[in-house]
Amino acid sequence: MSASSYLSNLQHQLTGSLWRARLYSAVHGLVVIASMLALTWWVHRSVEEATVHLASMMLALAFFGLRAASGAAAQNACQTLGEQAEQLARDTLQWSWQQAEDGSTAAQIERANLMVEPVERLYAYFARFQPQLWVACTTPLAILLVVAWLDWIAALFLLLSAPLIPVFMALVGMGAERLNQQHLATTQRLAGLFVDRVRGLTNLQLFSATDKAVNDIAGAGDDMRQANMATLRIAFLSSAVLEFFSAVAIAAVAIYVGFALLGYYSIGPAASLTFFAGLSVLVLAPEFFQPLRTLSAHYHDRASALAAADLLDREQRRAKKFADYSVPQHGSDLRIEHLSFTYPGSRLPAIEDFSLRARPGQLVLLNGPSGSGKSTLLKLLTGQLALSAAEAHQRVELPCMDHIAYMAQQPYFVFGSLADNLRLVKADASDEQLHQALAFAELTLPLETSVYERGQGLSGGEQRRLALARMHLQPSPLMLFDEPTAALDGSTARSIIDAIVGLKKRGHIVLVASHEPEFEAVAEHIIADLSGGDHVAPH
Repeated sequence: MSASSYLSNLQHQLTGSLWRARLYSAVHGLVVIASMLALTWWVHRSVEEATVHLASMMLALAFFGLRAASGAAAQNACQTLGEQAEQLARDTLQWSWQQAEDGSTAAQIERANLMVEPVERLYAYFARFQPQLWVACTTPLAILLVVAWLDWIAALFLLLSAPLIPVFMALVGMGAERLNQQHLATTQRLAGLFVDRVRGLTNLQLFSATDKAVNDIAGAGDDMRQANMATLRIAFLSSAVLEFFSAVAIAAVAIYVGFALLGYYSIGPAASLTFFAGLSVLVLAPEFFQPLRTLSAHYHDRASALAAADLLDREQRRAKKFADYSVPQHGSDLRIEHLSFTYPGSRLPAIEDFSLRARPGQLVLLNGPSGSGKSTLLKLLTGQLALSAAEAHQRVELPCMDHIAYMAQQPYFVFGSLADNLRLVKADASDEQLHQALAFAELTLPLETSVYERGQGLSGGEQRRLALARMHLQPSPLMLFDEPTAALDGSTARSIIDAIVGLKKRGHIVLVASHEPEFEAVAEHIIADLSGGDHVAPH
């Protein structure tokens, strides 16, 4: 999928809102034409009768009121479309953003930054460029027909000058898209570099490397400044060129109308051009170019959106490889057939020809030695690792990705309260539900307890209990645990095991990667080798 395909896919999902925004914008364009004609008619009647013509003035005021109302409705429809596009793009990234990803801190920050600036660039594309593209086709055509009815020579001036603007837009767009891609890349690099250096500030001070870190950030900031100025340079230069050509065309129409009214031209309709027709042509000429000029200004939004869509598309393809697999309904079995996976650059497979079938209410224990592929399997199931094209023929049936609960070795926490971290999985959970989840995990801390990034402020056992409480709040058919009792004391580990067994008894499929011997007594199936074989959990 390319950047344009990514945007087309979003458009397809927003078809209703997109057509609503286009319709309201097109209607507003027609109302603008009617209001200008009503204004011209009022001026014509007032000049003709040498007094203010009240009836035509009231008609003009009514049309201008309708123009304001239609403009507000069109703006609201476009704003709604842009917000829906942003939300839809964020929804596709939400689940992968919340997972504990591999890679450096800078790479993780770059992935998190996709949720902000690149997604926000989609707003301008859908809220401004897409509706304006429709307006730029309908409104000038309607004005051209009206002007041709009044004076076909004036319409010919407009018709000959109109193609110049799209031509320059295309020429400018070719360079603007490349510059926007560079600008986004430098922004991503600066964000990741800055957070990476801040988090490693203590180590930098210990090794007297703070000056180098400052120079690195200053260099990245200068790169972003240069990319930003290059983008602005293209925008201002293109706007100046387009304004020049539209001004020349309007001036040509004005000269023709003026000389025709003075009687200097007698060619075609110029000899019989009336004051109303001439004034109408003059006030409609700027309105003819206005949608094209606005589209030109928003054409940079398209270039920005294509650059952002390229990043979002790559992340979506990386994180959603499992979208093509068969996804059964809640309560069905977990089925893995002949799954193989090899890390890039490695010759030996981490998992080879592995098959597994488990039913609701069963616990499967992966207790192979370190490096046997336990964590790899869990990351494949959660989508943190993606199968290559050669491996994608493997068959994996599992509940929907949105309905998988996963406890990593280092659970994910955000800065905030205990309640904030619990509501990550259920935003509308009541305080009573939160207290029930804490009681299930045997965590006796107030909901107002402060939690810092990476769980700082909580002990290792409290972090696992908080993660377990989140699992309780999330009614997921498949629950995955990666070393849930590692580095815990005996009593805490025992309570964690009891809670996991409780989840199994509630009908969840539970998959645990652990070396804890006590799991062996409660597991329906124990797998020590992921290098082959067909594993079926017994009834």
